[in-house]
Amino acid sequence: ERLIHFLKNPARNMFAGRLEGDRLNILMALVLGEGQGITDELRDSFSRTGLSHVLAVSGLHVGMVAFAAFFLFNWIMLRSYRLALALDVRKWAAVMTFIPVLLYAFLSGFQISAQRALIMVSVFLFSILMDRSREMWSSLALAGIIILAVEPLALFSISFQLSFGAVIGILWLGPFIIGFFNRRTLPGILLYPIGIISATVSATIFLLPVTSFYFNQISMVSIPANLIVVPILGLLVLPMGLLSVFLLPLSHTLSDLALYASALGTDAMLSVIGFFSGLQWASIWVAKPNIAEMGIFIGIIAVIPIIRERRWARPVAFFLLALWACDTVYWMYRLNHEEALKITYLDVAQGNAALIEMPGGKRMLVDGGGFARDTFDVGRFVVAPFLWSKKIRQVDYIVLSHPQADHMNGLRFIAKAFSPREFWHSGAQSASASFVELMALLKEKAIKESRLTQLKKHVQIGEVGFDVLHPNPEVPLPCGSDDEEDLNNFSLVVKATFEDHSFLFPGDIEEPAERTLATGFCKSLYSDVLLVPHHGSKTSSTAAFLDCVRPRLCIISCGRQGMFGFPHQEALDRLEATGAKIMRTDREGAIEIKSAHGVIEIKTFSGKSYTLKRFI
Repeated sequence: ERLIHFLKNPARNMFAGRLEGDRLNILMALVLGEGQGITDELRDSFSRTGLSHVLAVSGLHVGMVAFAAFFLFNWIMLRSYRLALALDVRKWAAVMTFIPVLLYAFLSGFQISAQRALIMVSVFLFSILMDRSREMWSSLALAGIIILAVEPLALFSISFQLSFGAVIGILWLGPFIIGFFNRRTLPGILLYPIGIISATVSATIFLLPVTSFYFNQISMVSIPANLIVVPILGLLVLPMGLLSVFLLPLSHTLSDLALYASALGTDAMLSVIGFFSGLQWASIWVAKPNIAEMGIFIGIIAVIPIIRERRWARPVAFFLLALWACDTVYWMYRLNHEEALKITYLDVAQGNAALIEMPGGKRMLVDGGGFARDTFDVGRFVVAPFLWSKKIRQVDYIVLSHPQADHMNGLRFIAKAFSPREFWHSGAQSASASFVELMALLKEKAIKESRLTQLKKHVQIGEVGFDVLHPNPEVPLPCGSDDEEDLNNFSLVVKATFEDHSFLFPGDIEEPAERTLATGFCKSLYSDVLLVPHHGSKTSSTAAFLDCVRPRLCIISCGRQGMFGFPHQEALDRLEATGAKIMRTDREGAIEIKSAHGVIEIKTFSGKSYTLKRFI
């Protein structure tokens, strides 16, 4: 660690003193492996353009340093007639290349991904020394064996899969793609760009199932963006950035010149990324593929390059394509022909989010979770991955009980990525930036906004009925208020009914709203399943309210050791007095309910399952 700090501190101080903004943050990430300063907006731009791999030091970066160093040392020694005659220039260049590669690995913090990349590059350099440089598959296999021998669990890491997957794609698909060009008749000046195109296309295609599995996003501009950005990164940004660090002890002037060149390259790179990410169709969100689907896709990729050389390849390719088509038809049918009602109460810590899957394929999300500080996007990293895992790409309705962070913030991403058709809310307004952003998104995406006064008291969606019980549309709603109790008691209270089962979603109502409902709508409150109001707070779940609901199952959506201490013991005592079964997301994880033919089946993420027979 002392060596790493000794190498990094002068470089860090130089970058901080001469650069600022995105220039500084990008070079800190690429050269020093410190990407903490990169904003979420910039990361999103890299992701939309298929360039997320650029931001984390990996095999790409170490390979670029190795390529640049090897080319430089080889070129310098060939300039000397004596050295060219006396030495095996390629082997000596390989030996000397190891020095800057090792320094870069330490300079970037010697992270796990950098260590793996160092092993990969070292094996390839060693193959040059052993006159085995053309046996790329053997070198790749040896690098993999060494890495997995040292760290067996690396097989399951994203960086390992992306690094080796990219190289495998280049080695397997690269020659096939280059085969479309007649290299003998091509001008020499075109060979390099064709090689870059081949490598980029090969790696991108081969990694599609992996990137879809982990990131659920496919960039439609990945290939042109990579074709422009990767050469800028490999020829200018990274080598000049490293050179500025290596020159720092020798000459501040030369170091500044190298850093200036690197910064210019960074500006060019950011301009390209800004252009491509600004395109509306730059990327699409995709459902998470399962292991079988990934295997089918990789099998197709593996067979296509040899389809002319092997007789068995063509029928295998047709068989795999037929499997892919069958899988697509299966999911289309399953998603749109479900006979049961499914409700999943997600574990979003101290917040609410529940997905309602209706017979016939319509879907509704009631609240989206979130955190007050808004440092973690629950919609992007919890709710959306759950939806994608179920092959869901559209949510027809999103419902906001009230505009507070723990119910609202996650809905912003859902509005962006899942093309909702309609947005239900009580009409209560908030001055928070999150609420303003959400409402702006609704307008931008042309999502129909239905306030309480515009909703019917009863809304029928297929076989599922929704009754809006609260608040009273004749009572003035909070306008721009951030008063917690005020907003809580104006929560939208919705009751869903399917066959002879009903489910109540009361938001964060407290004693005043519960009293109003118990007095005026007692019979309407009866529900088999109750999402406990306000996460089980002391001021909610009053006896009068519970007497009207008469739940058989109570679900508490709360976080572990939350700052508010929910659920409160007094609320738990009142819930237990009803005789209902009580389940908590902080203990069980997500809770899925399936209602059909008079039976409610309950499954939890923790592995428990229950069945509730027809209620009387």
